[in-house]
Amino acid sequence: MYRTGDLARWNRHGEIEFLGRADQQVKLRGFRIELGEIETVLSRRPEVGQAAVVVREDRPGDKRLVAYVVPVAGSDSAPDTACGIDPEALRRYTVEALPEYMVPSAFVTLDALPLTANGKLDRRALPAPVLRGSTGGQAARTPAEQVLCTLFAEALGLASVAVDDDFFRLGGHSLLATRLVARVREIFGAQVLVRDLFRHPTATALAAHIAGGQDDATRPALTAGSRPARLPLSPSQQRLWFLDQMEGPSATYNIPLAIRLTGGLDRDALRGAVSDVVARHEALRTLFPAENGEPYQRIVPADRAEVPFALLGADEDTLAARMADEAGRPFVLDSELPLRTVLFELAPDEHVLLLVMHHIVSDGWSSTPLTRDLGIAYGARADGVPPDWEPLPVQYADYTLWQQELLGDADDPESAVSTQLDYWKGVLEGLPDEVSLPADRPRPVVASYRGATHTVSCPAALHQALTALARETGTTFFMVAQAAVAALLTRSGAGTDIAIGAPVAGRADQALDDLVGFFVNTLV
Repeated sequence: MYRTGDLARWNRHGEIEFLGRADQQVKLRGFRIELGEIETVLSRRPEVGQAAVVVREDRPGDKRLVAYVVPVAGSDSAPDTACGIDPEALRRYTVEALPEYMVPSAFVTLDALPLTANGKLDRRALPAPVLRGSTGGQAARTPAEQVLCTLFAEALGLASVAVDDDFFRLGGHSLLATRLVARVREIFGAQVLVRDLFRHPTATALAAHIAGGQDDATRPALTAGSRPARLPLSPSQQRLWFLDQMEGPSATYNIPLAIRLTGGLDRDALRGAVSDVVARHEALRTLFPAENGEPYQRIVPADRAEVPFALLGADEDTLAARMADEAGRPFVLDSELPLRTVLFELAPDEHVLLLVMHHIVSDGWSSTPLTRDLGIAYGARADGVPPDWEPLPVQYADYTLWQQELLGDADDPESAVSTQLDYWKGVLEGLPDEVSLPADRPRPVVASYRGATHTVSCPAALHQALTALARETGTTFFMVAQAAVAALLTRSGAGTDIAIGAPVAGRADQALDDLVGFFVNTLV
């Protein structure tokens, strides 16, 4: 029956029980996951009668696996737990049976799974889980521990966290760690790094670290303030501006984002919503002129920023090619807004909205606040009112000035930028210009930007072993995987001095979480 997409099992009475579908594949934090595979593992437990696993995003940007289980009729295997199912025992079982990235963050026991009128699982009717830290953990003993427990709980989306709860064992990952560290810096005024959280993953350990040996230097707060007559570019923007000047306008750094819209569409409301989003995020209405070779940011007033909004016809056969054509048109950075929109009409009730941005004002993270704000604005405009949202605490220009103040002057040997440059010059001294590998064709003289993606799969047992290694060494799976890539390269003839570029979000302050802008960076 597998080829039909159905999952089933024989029960102890010789009957076939339908368990769900096998084609519910999702992608979560870079991993492709078959939800049916997790449901099958849960259904092997004798006390579990039915199981359903879904990806929930109860907080924007925080997707989690949640398991819903129904006990077998008359189950009394654990009378002290709700409905005979012990969630902790179920969690321990899945940890042993599945890779870590497939272990649900929460287990919810239900009397029955909600069904639609057609008898299928009603995923929208599944209740939100109530996530908890350990119930028997030690309470906070100092104000610092109390504050950190609160920050841990906020970052993890839990009601409470004890001082000895491990941040990463409660579901924390690198992205949440970055957000938590930003909040700790903001509240404590301390120079806490993400690696400090890996070394001190509990509230009590991190409080001791903050009180005991960390650097007393504090950084200025990121706030909206006065601006000079001419706004500089951030270092990231300077890089892309330089490439644009050197190579000429091209689509290499265009970021296309396509959204399929099914059902009746109010085009005027959509056009108004795009204008609302552009008014909300200054980066989307910023031009990049130059004077005497020095570029600067010129922010167009919201009431004068007209974003191109084209309406084109297409069908399913021609859509991909037409979107590629639109996404491939370059921007003229000094005179053209770095955003344009195209609405493709496939049918009266079927459209695709294509947003094309230049990377100089956006990155991958930006797509979440952009689409969220666009949805809010469209809903409001469809009701005939402007969107009612909280003002953004800062804009990209504020970040640029804050970063400039933080780094200081490169001519000052005591500034942060000077000390960091000196450090990296020493670390990278003698680094090869490129990773030399045996190749079947020569490297082009001029970069073509034509590349490919090679996907590899990691068997569950191997992933489990690598995850265990990460735990033993106090690292993340990403760090272990990066070490593996370095090992592969050196065994392939690249020598032992190997530089690997890793992208980081670059949003080192919570005020930047909901902002559209260019923050991503590549670290060696």
